[in-house]
Amino acid sequence: MNICISKHVTGTPDDIEINIDNSSCRNIPIIGSAGFEDLVRVYSIILPSFPSEPYRKCYKAFSGDISIPWKMCMPTEVYEREFGEYLRIVRTSLTDIDFSYYENVYTKTELLFDVLEPVKINCSTYEEHLEDETKQGISVLRTFKPNQGGYASRVEYSKSSTVTGRLKVTSGPNILHLNKDYRNILESKWKSDGSLVYLDYKSLEPRVLLVTNKLNSTSNVSYSGSLPRDIYQHIITELNLDGLVDREDIKTTIISLLYGASRDSVIHRLKNIVESPNDLIDLVIEYFGLEALKNKLAQEYESSERRFICNFYGRPIFCENTSPSTLLNYYIQSTAVDAALLGFQKIVDRLVSTNTLDVFSPRFILHDALILDVHNSVKHLVPKLCKLGETIPYLGEEKFFLEDNSFVV
Repeated sequence: MNICISKHVTGTPDDIEINIDNSSCRNIPIIGSAGFEDLVRVYSIILPSFPSEPYRKCYKAFSGDISIPWKMCMPTEVYEREFGEYLRIVRTSLTDIDFSYYENVYTKTELLFDVLEPVKINCSTYEEHLEDETKQGISVLRTFKPNQGGYASRVEYSKSSTVTGRLKVTSGPNILHLNKDYRNILESKWKSDGSLVYLDYKSLEPRVLLVTNKLNSTSNVSYSGSLPRDIYQHIITELNLDGLVDREDIKTTIISLLYGASRDSVIHRLKNIVESPNDLIDLVIEYFGLEALKNKLAQEYESSERRFICNFYGRPIFCENTSPSTLLNYYIQSTAVDAALLGFQKIVDRLVSTNTLDVFSPRFILHDALILDVHNSVKHLVPKLCKLGETIPYLGEEKFFLEDNSFVV
């Protein structure tokens, strides 16, 4: 595999291409590019700067696109020694890493982020909210400040800044932390002829875990048939708990255990609601194969020199001094992130291929949801978009149900 190093990194007249003994990926971004910075964060790769700090410090006044000709600025012997060492470390650092996830999954959702457009702001409502400085979340609200045309700036996300790959807003309106009370500042660019629609994966984490368990043969208990829209009521029936446990109780138990809560804390939540909290917890643990999966993840973590596990898709999750319950949480959360993005990418691919991005205009990704600005003339087609996202790459034919709702109520 050949990798290109930017001339801005090496200080050479042209980019340099070197060969790496690694066949797991054909398209590594150029070293020195934003794409490569993404890759090294995902794989927790630490590469040295070239040249060493003393020489970099001398020329720190140079910035931007200026390429410093290091070969002319350093003693020849020092340059050759440091450059040779830099290339050696690059080759060593990139040789033994499996980059399949980056090529087959991570880069496949780039278009999803490229098509996001600025959202229209109701300026008078925005100003009304700003008048009350005592309200929580004002600093987040200010990130939605409209321009003269009445639009917020375009949102930019990072997929590589968190342990599990959960999105982080790096610039623009911070939709991930916007108080729900402030959502009424957002409006359709078509005013009354359109609306903001929220496509949301229902019960994504438990559904992802059951499906991946089945694909990996992790759990001793396989669910029967296909998973219906209401997964929690389905599990009550599967576990013969009809009339003994209500939907909210089973949901609380499942979500708590999947998110790494201790048995004692779950018992505390259920003790005045369920007759036998311990028995319910045992049933859920067995049904989802949680102990088997935690043991598998713990073994994977302990056997890796760099202290990481991989989600179902192969994304590495690096963490130090982490308990099996936290590893379980990271695995589920990270897998669900990739699943949702791949599902949304299918929807965007269809919008691009049918030239309908203008009337179904993507605005934000909010955890397990995609927010679209939809013209009223095509709103009746939104359920068909939801159908497109129901099957997710690499997760077989199992349905992952999307529900559409108005984002601004």
